[in-house]
Amino acid sequence: MACIRQLRAWPQDLVVSMEMAASGKLYINTKLDTGSVPFELADLRSVHGEVTKFLVTAPGQLSIPLPPLPEGCRVYLTDGGLAANITLPTASKDTAMSALLDRLGFGYDAVMAFGDDVNDLELLRRSRVGVAMANVVAEVRSCADRVTLSNAEDGVAVVLEELVNNAVDPSNEPE
Repeated sequence: MACIRQLRAWPQDLVVSMEMAASGKLYINTKLDTGSVPFELADLRSVHGEVTKFLVTAPGQLSIPLPPLPEGCRVYLTDGGLAANITLPTASKDTAMSALLDRLGFGYDAVMAFGDDVNDLELLRRSRVGVAMANVVAEVRSCADRVTLSNAEDGVAVVLEELVNNAVDPSNEPE
């Protein structure tokens, strides 16, 4: 919770949300329109448990003014510097995928990864096929092998359905 203390002490009006590991719940310090993403309004200092990540924004600012953070925080700036994802340095999609692949005995040549933000860069770069969502940030789009529809348009499902349909299409079978 040292990170929360630092963010709370910063004199800027920061909107901070906290994603919890065990419950998957999202807690936020200010009421916002988050679309269809469910959240609970809370004093973040009173929420206990393992935090997966923090998302910090500064409404009305041209860039996000972050305070000095405790050692061991990894910061991904996104949305042109308007938001920051803060995680542990070892917490990444790429780290999780590496552990899973090691356990299953596969390599990245067997992976198709999907992403829409800077925290997906490592995973997309290392995967055999990196697919960016239409709502992707520019940096991620440039490293993707292809682009699909947005998250809201079920872009992942579209690509997976395409793969399944091509795999079972009799016209793809050798004669």
